[in-house]
Amino acid sequence: MMRIIFTNNVCNENEIKPLFFSAFSIRVKAGVTLAAAVSPYVMIVDCTDAVTAVSSTFTQPVLDKPPTFVSGIPGNSPDVSDDNVIATSLGKFTTTDPDTTCSVTLPVTTVYEIRKVASPTDPQKPEFEVWISNAVTQASIDFNDPPVSLTLTIKCTDRNVLNDITGTFNVNIVDSVSCVHVIIGYGNPDELLGKH
Repeated sequence: MMRIIFTNNVCNENEIKPLFFSAFSIRVKAGVTLAAAVSPYVMIVDCTDAVTAVSSTFTQPVLDKPPTFVSGIPGNSPDVSDDNVIATSLGKFTTTDPDTTCSVTLPVTTVYEIRKVASPTDPQKPEFEVWISNAVTQASIDFNDPPVSLTLTIKCTDRNVLNDITGTFNVNIVDSVSCVHVIIGYGNPDELLGKH
């Protein structure tokens, strides 16, 4: 809570003076950003003419604008073979929020994870990447494994649950092609197999 004092001195209280009205402005100081998380801001305003003092309050609410996905959500990964069991970047997305950093989460999974980009192009728009986790195994990403969810629901929050937003990122897992090697030849089978 802040206190603001206005003063207006009168030269001689015995003199008949016309009634004066003073107009004042309350402004946010340069370099200060009002945060919706601590809204409303309440200020006590004191006004005195050196004889009489009065006080009142001034309340300034701050509206919370929701975060947004700037790019990459909704998104799609390139085709990834289900025999790829190493950590792989699947795609990037960007968020923004006017007054705070958006916190990004996805459903609990041992297969996929979100990593924050250390040096985004624009610091006001954090960038995140969707990855196949370091701990992934081939069994957990098998194309033929029904429990694996290929659509990730990503949530972005600025700690005001009323403003939570969600988006989807589709992971395109494709079945690896099985290779069968066939030897075709003519002649004596023992000679083809190296038997003499």
